[in-house]
Formats: sequence, structure tokens, C-alpha cells
Amino acid sequence: MTDDTAQTGFLWIGTGLPRRTHGLVLDVLREDDRAPDALDAVASWLHGLAAQQRVDQAHIPVFPGEFGRGLLLTGMPGTGKTTAAAAAACEVRRSGKSVYFTRWADHVDRARDLHSRLLRDANPEEVSAAMRAVQRVQEAFLAVLDDVGQERVTDTGFGVELLESTLRGRYDAGKPTIVTSNLSSARWTSRYSSPLRSFITQACRIVVFDGPVLRAV
Repeated sequence: MTDDTAQTGFLWIGTGLPRRTHGLVLDVLREDDRAPDALDAVASWLHGLAAQQRVDQAHIPVFPGEFGRGLLLTGMPGTGKTTAAAAAACEVRRSGKSVYFTRWADHVDRARDLHSRLLRDANPEEVSAAMRAVQRVQEAFLAVLDDVGQERVTDTGFGVELLESTLRGRYDAGKPTIVTSNLSSARWTSRYSSPLRSFITQACRIVVFDGPVLRAV
């Protein structure tokens, strides 16, 4: 391994990105003619990211309506949403910003585990480790929440409340989020409520992946 290769490898440590996606380049994906409109929309958002995040000398957003706005990539399973989200995260990471990728179901389980540990007054070291795993989603400049809608539904509504608080917290902090989901608009509303559906259109640009299924059966 060359020094350059080793240094590049360090880029992905702690990002949560699946290893198969390390080093993805969005423009390379766009050379494929599958889902061209969706990939162009992701590229447009990515190329405008620095401008939308600009702040003035008083640290006030120059474009408050766009500041912290991310993407909701929606469509049938296997149409390339996760790969596109990971490629965008790779591009942001190469620019020097922090990124964190997680399957949403995994994050809900980690947050629920942390809540359980706090309730039973668990070992402080265990609580600290669990808290750090949850905080990575809150702290990263760009977070990718993959496969929203596949998490386990409970009577307490824990996952629903966590999704809303996560999205609102990140947006209010000016940190963009990329969400991928197989849910249609109707299924999203029935699962998460119309207010959350309304909010996510404010916090994210909606990009529909309506091309052919790419994943092998």
C-alpha cells in the first residue's frame, strides 16, 4: 500500500460508510444512463452545498431558506438510492467535512439501547460508549440516514419521535441530512404523520429514483 493509498483510507475511518462504497465518485455514477435525472439532482445539490452553507461575518446564514437543507432520496428498492447517498457522502468527506452513514433501523436500536441503559443506571462506561454512537448522527456535518421506514414499529412511537427530533435538530443546527426511503408519499404520511412529511419537504429536497431495479434478485 502506498502512502497516498493509506492516507486516503483514513478518510473513511469513523464514517460508518459501508466498505464497498469507500471512494465512490458521483460523476462516475452519472456516466451510467440509469436514473440520470435523479443523479443529476444529487449532483446539483452537492455542487451548490458550499454556497447554501455560506455565513456572513456575523455567522448568519447568507441563504437562510437553504441553509442546512439536505436530500430525501425516495423510490423502489434497488434503484440506486443508497449508492447515490454514499457517493455524495464520499464527496463531502473528501472536501474535509465530517460525515456519518447509518442504517436508520440500527440507529433507532442504538438509541433505544442507550435509553434503556440510562433508565437502569448502567455502568457509566457502557452508557458513555452507547451515547457516543448515538451522538455521531447529531454531530456530523452530513448524516446519511439509510432505509428510513424499515425500522421496527413499537407502541411507544420511539422511532417516530426520534426521526422527527433528529431531523429537526440537525436542520435547526444548519447540518444537512440525506435520507433514503422506499416509502411512498402516502405510506410516509400514514407511518410518520403529515406534519413530519411537511417538515421534511422543508428540510430536504425530494429526489425520486424511478429507474430500473439495479440490484440482483
